[in-house]
Amino acid sequence: MKKNKNILMLSQNRVRSSCFFAVDGSFFKAIKIFYFIALIYAVVMCVTVMLGNIVLMDEYSAKTTTDMVAIYNEQAMYFVTMVVLLVVMAVCLVLLKLRLAIPFAIVGCINCVVAFTMFYGVSVENDIKNGGQGNFWMLFGVPSILLALLSLGLGALMLIDDIKVKKEYDIITSKLYAISTENGSKNLSNEEFNEIMDKYNGEELFRTDAPLKKSQRRRKEKQEKQQKE
Repeated sequence: MKKNKNILMLSQNRVRSSCFFAVDGSFFKAIKIFYFIALIYAVVMCVTVMLGNIVLMDEYSAKTTTDMVAIYNEQAMYFVTMVVLLVVMAVCLVLLKLRLAIPFAIVGCINCVVAFTMFYGVSVENDIKNGGQGNFWMLFGVPSILLALLSLGLGALMLIDDIKVKKEYDIITSKLYAISTENGSKNLSNEEFNEIMDKYNGEELFRTDAPLKKSQRRRKEKQEKQQKE
């Protein structure tokens, strides 16, 4: 069943206003900023490597020897890998925008897996000759690990937020329905209940099947007085 927009917004406000780790809170925004910094760095590194690939591919494009063919094909493979990494990072941005926690965390880790699968072994082989392993960590290793960890962190926060919002939504709607139907003694159509949810402005809901405490009675009387005015 489609969630009521008004109740959903109230649920989000209640959850996110009372938790330091909530989505759109200061902690979430800080991690998000670090994520974007790492992402920008990773994009710059990918583009830099792609330019190097293009230069080498052009240099060995004649393919007159076996070695030239091997180098050209290797650079072409690296170029395609860079394109894959850039596409993965673009998909991550879309998933983050849509707040799809689990897909975002998974796709964010794919970037790390692709980078290590393609380049770590090669970097170890070239380590003694030209410092390849050091280049690997600067170009791919550190950025991809940071992106994976930050993706997991943001994904976890979004998932927790989603669970809390759904729980708060269920609490509000169940209480509102119980009050509106006088604990089931009245029947309401979906349209009637949707109208009630649209008009609900976030005031405290009191159970009708249990005696109220003195403080609750005062708040209820105050609410009723405000509604009459």
